[in-house]
Amino acid sequence: MAAALQSFLVEEVPANAPDYELLRPLGVDAVVEFVVEEYGMRSEDGRAGCYVVGYGRMFMLDGGGDLWYRSFRADQVESKQPHLDPFKVAKDPSLFRAEMSSLLKVVAEVFARDLSPERSGSAPGREGSGELREGSDVKSPQKGKKKQPETEEDAL
Repeated sequence: MAAALQSFLVEEVPANAPDYELLRPLGVDAVVEFVVEEYGMRSEDGRAGCYVVGYGRMFMLDGGGDLWYRSFRADQVESKQPHLDPFKVAKDPSLFRAEMSSLLKVVAEVFARDLSPERSGSAPGREGSGELREGSDVKSPQKGKKKQPETEEDAL
């Protein structure tokens, strides 16, 4: 898709918005877009961790607004995850990458449940339009623990 949109992942601000019309010749009629608006490390009361803020949405190329939208904020400090030592991260940036990957994986799993047709027996709708916040909507990955299988009660 990046080649069709003539764009790639961008860290520069401001970035040019993708021209989704370039996807039409490929037979695309809807787009699922995930946007990270803010990310980094923060600390509070002597504890540090990663955070990420953004949103996901699904929209049709012919207009008509969003079919699905969900904002998210995943924050290891807020959700009382184990301390991530910023000095260790400075020496080994792969620690930051691993923690961000864990946060984004949890967000992606929630988004996948939202967008799953099995959830309501039909295509995704606006039921996923609330804000996704770690500690209420999102299960945080626990360091050193195996992930327990989720039950239907854990779904949003």
